[in-house]
Amino acid sequence: MEEIINRGLDYLYTYGIGFTLGTTVILLSSFMDVVISRNSYIHLTNNNYQLYATGIDSVNTNLLGITPVIYSAVSCNLLDKTTHNIDIIKMFFLICIHNFGYYLVHRTFHVHKYLYRFHSFHHQFDKVLIPSISNAVSPTEFVVAYVCPMIASAKLLPCNEPTFLSAIAVISICNLLIHCPEARRLPKIPLLISPEEHHIHHIERTKHYSASVIDYDTIFDVNNYTNIIKLPET
Repeated sequence: MEEIINRGLDYLYTYGIGFTLGTTVILLSSFMDVVISRNSYIHLTNNNYQLYATGIDSVNTNLLGITPVIYSAVSCNLLDKTTHNIDIIKMFFLICIHNFGYYLVHRTFHVHKYLYRFHSFHHQFDKVLIPSISNAVSPTEFVVAYVCPMIASAKLLPCNEPTFLSAIAVISICNLLIHCPEARRLPKIPLLISPEEHHIHHIERTKHYSASVIDYDTIFDVNNYTNIIKLPET
């Protein structure tokens, strides 16, 4: 009985960490919206407030509804609780694994018309991007493209909680950054995805499927392929 209670308390505690994680991303994205991307934020809210509100609803669902539940399950079942140091090397490879999984799923969404319906919502924001819209995706896409690669990384590369959280932090911050129009002027760093490249993806939809850190398109030379379906605008 005591073991069951302790297990339940562990799930509750880690649920709180997941909820705090989601809340932190929302607060940071909101700050970036109104401070860094203020002009884009004003343009979007003035011209299509309903779309913006729908996007924020999906962000709240994904980060406050889905994230805490999944994070709690991963933390209680996959993460090492005996150490507390951040392993930079493991953190880097966690990011690589996650970004590779995202890249595969994202590109698949664009190649197959049937699957694109799970991704089309995110592309409703193509004309005006702001940081918070980075997590404005359907629940299906959030779980399959965002969450599952993170679960896979924790399974393939056992790590402790601080290292896992650090990887999530880097991925999340970079995801906000590549959706920030004002960051498009930042120079391209070799083998890393740039905000300009991700904005090009939202314009053309036929290249730059990588996000939010590692540029797998360049690694695999995918942008030179010509068999990608150009889907109609939504």
